Amino acid sequence: MGYDIKMISSKFRIKSSNFAEAMRVMKELPEEHYAYVDDNYRQYGTLPAILDGWGWIAMIDKESGDIIDIALQGGDGELFGYSKLGDEYTLFSTIAPFVESGSYIEVMGEDRDIRWEFENNKLEVTESDYKGIED
Repeated sequence: MGYDIKMISSKFRIKSSNFAEAMRVMKELPEEHYAYVDDNYRQYGTLPAILDGWGWIAMIDKESGDIIDIALQGGDGELFGYSKLGDEYTLFSTIAPFVESGSYIEVMGEDRDIRWEFENNKLEVTESDYKGIED
């Protein structure tokens, strides 16, 4: 069950200088079960590990340590694979103040495409006409 999504594209960046504060706000989320999220994510010691617990893989620049992009981890363990839509709105709205303006993540779903855009410390979600997931 659940709503299937597949990654289309992304441009996503968080400076390493913002990791500690982003981790703090993630760990302060209400203690409840989030859909398709590892319930132990609060115990993780790095922001990339926390993102991984939410089903997203951070691409790290080796020199700066910044997150320079993000990929959806598919349910099959493959990057850019198929996954289930969980509590992405909670995740992305929580870390939005630390994501560089102009960043975005776009996925296609079963009956609509979803785009999370980060601008001026805020998250905006847009849904577009159905393109759908091809089997």
